[in-house]
Amino acid sequence: MLSNKEKEDLWKAKYATILKNDEGKLTKQQVLLINKLQSFLLENGMDKIFSDSKIGENFIDANLLAFENAFSKTQQFVLVELPYFDNSFSIVTVTDNSLSNRGTCTRCQLHMSL
Repeated sequence: MLSNKEKEDLWKAKYATILKNDEGKLTKQQVLLINKLQSFLLENGMDKIFSDSKIGENFIDANLLAFENAFSKTQQFVLVELPYFDNSFSIVTVTDNSLSNRGTCTRCQLHMSL
Protein backbone atom coordinates (compact mmCIF):
# COMPACT_ATOMS: atom_id res chain seq x y z
CA MET A 1 0.00 0.00 0.00
CA LEU A 2 1.33 3.42 -0.91
CA SER A 3 1.57 6.20 1.62
CA ASN A 4 -0.26 9.44 0.87
CA LYS A 5 3.10 11.06 0.03
CA GLU A 6 3.86 8.28 -2.47
CA LYS A 7 0.38 8.63 -3.99
CA GLU A 8 0.87 12.37 -4.28
CA ASP A 9 4.24 11.88 -5.98
CA LEU A 10 2.69 9.36 -8.37
CA TRP A 11 -0.09 11.75 -9.41
CA LYS A 12 2.36 14.65 -9.80
CA ALA A 13 4.54 12.49 -12.04
CA LYS A 14 1.50 11.37 -14.04
CA TYR A 15 0.34 14.91 -14.76
CA ALA A 16 3.88 16.03 -15.66
CA THR A 17 4.23 13.03 -17.98
CA ILE A 18 0.96 13.80 -19.73
CA LEU A 19 1.96 17.42 -20.30
CA LYS A 20 5.37 16.37 -21.61
CA ASN A 21 4.25 13.49 -23.82
CA ASP A 22 1.19 15.27 -25.21
CA GLU A 23 2.82 18.64 -25.74
CA GLY A 24 1.39 20.16 -28.92
CA LYS A 25 -1.44 17.59 -29.02
CA LEU A 26 -3.63 18.98 -26.25
CA THR A 27 -5.98 21.91 -26.64
CA LYS A 28 -5.37 25.00 -24.53
CA GLN A 29 -8.41 24.03 -22.42
CA GLN A 30 -7.03 20.53 -21.81
CA VAL A 31 -3.65 21.93 -20.72
CA LEU A 32 -5.43 24.40 -18.43
CA LEU A 33 -7.45 21.61 -16.81
CA ILE A 34 -4.43 19.37 -16.26
CA ASN A 35 -2.65 22.35 -14.73
CA LYS A 36 -5.71 22.85 -12.49
CA LEU A 37 -5.42 19.24 -11.33
CA GLN A 38 -1.74 19.78 -10.57
CA SER A 39 -2.48 22.98 -8.65
CA PHE A 40 -5.30 21.31 -6.74
CA LEU A 41 -2.93 18.55 -5.67
CA LEU A 42 -0.13 20.95 -4.76
CA GLU A 43 -2.41 23.27 -2.79
CA ASN A 44 -4.13 20.51 -0.84
CA GLY A 45 -1.83 17.49 -0.72
CA MET A 46 -3.06 13.92 -0.45
CA ASP A 47 -3.27 13.93 3.34
CA LYS A 48 -5.78 16.78 3.29
CA ILE A 49 -7.69 15.40 0.29
CA PHE A 50 -8.11 11.99 1.92
CA SER A 51 -9.04 13.43 5.30
CA ASP A 52 -11.90 15.57 3.91
CA SER A 53 -13.82 14.22 0.91
CA LYS A 54 -15.61 17.58 0.49
CA ILE A 55 -12.37 19.10 -0.84
CA GLY A 56 -12.39 16.80 -3.86
CA GLU A 57 -16.15 16.96 -4.28
CA ASN A 58 -16.05 20.76 -4.39
CA PHE A 59 -13.25 20.68 -6.97
CA ILE A 60 -15.21 18.28 -9.16
CA ASP A 61 -18.42 20.29 -8.81
CA ALA A 62 -16.61 23.46 -9.83
CA ASN A 63 -14.82 21.92 -12.81
CA LEU A 64 -16.85 18.96 -14.06
CA LEU A 65 -18.52 20.77 -16.94
CA ALA A 66 -15.16 21.95 -18.24
CA PHE A 67 -13.76 18.41 -17.99
CA GLU A 68 -16.82 17.02 -19.78
CA ASN A 69 -16.33 19.52 -22.60
CA ALA A 70 -12.58 18.86 -22.95
CA PHE A 71 -12.18 15.12 -22.34
CA SER A 72 -14.06 11.90 -23.00
CA LYS A 73 -15.56 10.11 -20.00
CA THR A 74 -12.75 7.56 -20.11
CA GLN A 75 -10.12 10.30 -20.24
CA GLN A 76 -11.80 11.94 -17.23
CA PHE A 77 -11.64 8.62 -15.39
CA VAL A 78 -7.94 8.27 -16.19
CA LEU A 79 -7.17 11.86 -15.15
CA VAL A 80 -9.02 11.75 -11.83
CA GLU A 81 -9.42 8.14 -10.75
CA LEU A 82 -6.87 5.81 -12.31
CA PRO A 83 -3.30 6.41 -11.11
CA TYR A 84 -1.71 4.11 -13.71
CA PHE A 85 0.76 5.51 -16.21
CA ASP A 86 4.21 4.79 -17.62
CA ASN A 87 6.90 6.96 -19.19
CA SER A 88 5.22 6.78 -22.60
CA PHE A 89 1.71 7.46 -21.29
CA SER A 90 -0.47 9.80 -23.36
CA ILE A 91 -3.96 11.00 -22.44
CA VAL A 92 -4.57 11.68 -26.14
CA THR A 93 -4.38 7.96 -26.94
CA VAL A 94 -6.83 6.98 -24.19
CA THR A 95 -10.13 6.04 -25.77
CA ASP A 96 -13.35 4.59 -24.47
CA ASN A 97 -12.24 1.24 -25.93
CA SER A 98 -8.69 1.30 -24.56
CA LEU A 99 -9.98 0.87 -21.01
CA SER A 100 -13.04 -1.19 -21.81
CA ASN A 101 -12.37 -3.62 -19.00
CA ARG A 102 -12.54 -0.72 -16.53
CA GLY A 103 -15.63 0.94 -17.99
CA THR A 104 -16.28 4.64 -18.03
CA CYS A 105 -16.83 7.04 -15.21
CA THR A 106 -19.97 8.71 -14.06
CA ARG A 107 -20.39 11.95 -12.15
CA CYS A 108 -20.81 9.89 -8.98
CA GLN A 109 -17.58 7.95 -9.59
CA LEU A 110 -15.70 11.20 -10.09
CA HIS A 111 -17.02 12.44 -6.76
CA MET A 112 -16.06 9.17 -5.09
CA SER A 113 -12.51 9.25 -6.46
CA LEU A 114 -11.72 12.52 -4.75
